[in-house]
Amino acid sequence: MLFIKTELLNPTVCWGHRKDGTKKWVWERGCGVFSSDGELLFLEGFIHDITEFKKAEDDLKKSQSMIERAQKAAHFGCWNSDLQTGELIWSSEVFHIFGIDPETFDGKREKFHQLVHPDDRGTMFEAVEAAIRSHSPYSIEHRIIRPDGTVRWVSERADVILNEEGLPIQLAGVILDITASKKMEEEKKKLEQQLQQSQKMEAIGQLAGGVAHDFNNLLTVIQGYSDLALMSLDKDNPHRGEIEEIQEAATRAETITRQLLAFSRKQVIQPVVLNLNTTVADMGKMLQRLIGEDIELITNYSDDLKNVKADRGQMEQVVVNLAVNARDAMPDGGTLTIETANVELDETYTNQRVDVNPGLYVMLAVSDSGTGMEPEVLSHIFEPFFTTKEKDKGTGLGLATVYGIVKQNNGHIGVYSEPGYGATFKIYLPQTEESIPSSKSDSLNTSHLHGTETVLVLEDDKNVRVLTETTLTQFGYHVFTAADSDEAFALFDRHAESIDILITDVIMPKMSGPTVVKHLNATIPNLKVLYISGYTDNTIFNQGVIEPGSLFLQKPFQPIALVKKVREALAAE
Repeated sequence: MLFIKTELLNPTVCWGHRKDGTKKWVWERGCGVFSSDGELLFLEGFIHDITEFKKAEDDLKKSQSMIERAQKAAHFGCWNSDLQTGELIWSSEVFHIFGIDPETFDGKREKFHQLVHPDDRGTMFEAVEAAIRSHSPYSIEHRIIRPDGTVRWVSERADVILNEEGLPIQLAGVILDITASKKMEEEKKKLEQQLQQSQKMEAIGQLAGGVAHDFNNLLTVIQGYSDLALMSLDKDNPHRGEIEEIQEAATRAETITRQLLAFSRKQVIQPVVLNLNTTVADMGKMLQRLIGEDIELITNYSDDLKNVKADRGQMEQVVVNLAVNARDAMPDGGTLTIETANVELDETYTNQRVDVNPGLYVMLAVSDSGTGMEPEVLSHIFEPFFTTKEKDKGTGLGLATVYGIVKQNNGHIGVYSEPGYGATFKIYLPQTEESIPSSKSDSLNTSHLHGTETVLVLEDDKNVRVLTETTLTQFGYHVFTAADSDEAFALFDRHAESIDILITDVIMPKMSGPTVVKHLNATIPNLKVLYISGYTDNTIFNQGVIEPGSLFLQKPFQPIALVKKVREALAAE
């Protein structure tokens, strides 16, 4: 009897070419028929065309690959969470966003919760629970902490999946890495805050400058007439003490107005080429006396420090004010460190600040080991009259003065501080290639202040005008006065040949002092001029309206200072 054995062969998927050249995928399965002695008699089976299935499978793989590439490029991932089992399925980009190796992820939602920033977990839980209760989507932004410790921002959105009974069974969502956009948003907000602060400071400066200008006119009169009164009294006159008290009060008021003018950048400045190493070093002994024996003064000067062009007196005032501020922040003693360095502020730095340009600067840093400051205090420290000191312990003008001086000298100032970690003020002034000029002795003999020359005083403030005339007359000068440009031109038409010098205010209603001088120079090119000012718009100097080297006298001024300046102007070639 013939015994036939059959053996099922493994299924096979393969492809081949048809006669027309087309390629087909097939699924093949068959069996072998054997004799009793194991001889293969024949094969039988069937073949199924799976070309369309394979094409769909390939298309799906390509789509998945494209989706993965798109998700990677957009830092965008998909996820699914089973509300019954707590199992969590992530796409590959989610693992990349969280910085996790898929092999180490246990697929549990608790693991995801551990990666959410502790300060944001409560908000996230509330959003998820509210979505589940209301069967509605949720959308939140929160931070995550990757295993390497870095913090990133993500935007998370999910829908609630319901079963046939309308009960929530899954969450299906997406997650997007928004760290870069968050950083840009924070930088934009910071720049907007800086712009608002800059505009606020500018507005306060305009107000402070206007107030100081008006007060300086009043103080000029008070100080001038009290000086003249003292000149007319004997040394043993009982009224001298009363007038000296008036002078002292006016001097204190003058200090405040000068500080306001410095803040508002309305001071007349005389920039010179100087080296900050020398400027600070020359102040060493005075600074040590100022801060006291319980504070150690440390200096660290750059060996090859570049020069700057700034007002020497103002730079000394900046150092003194910062030293006083540091001293007050260290009531129990500490360390005051002053450093200098050449630095380059590139666009990376300047793009984050609205009031500084890229370039080469000289840095002056003043640091203390004191109490430090809260962020709220830092946002106000340069505003005039803002102070954290006790009543009668300070005017709140020290740092405001520093701010104004630095700005007026085309510089930038920044402060870095944290409570308990002291403070560092960094001042940046533009470098200059100019050399420091050699000093020249002053040939003016100030002991001879009387004169017989003719002076034209152009001043719109009546009190200042009368005081100036009185002072010059007492010292022997012949004086004409004018309240505005029209009166000045009329006097020049009649007395041009006899007028030896013009004393003029800078800012006046009809025509400014520099403009009057420009008109007069057309017919009197060698006219000697002395400018006086309660404040001067800094743009006039920057734009060259007033010639470099012109003589200035800052209001309020004392009579002796006025006649000294007149003699200096008349002696100048």
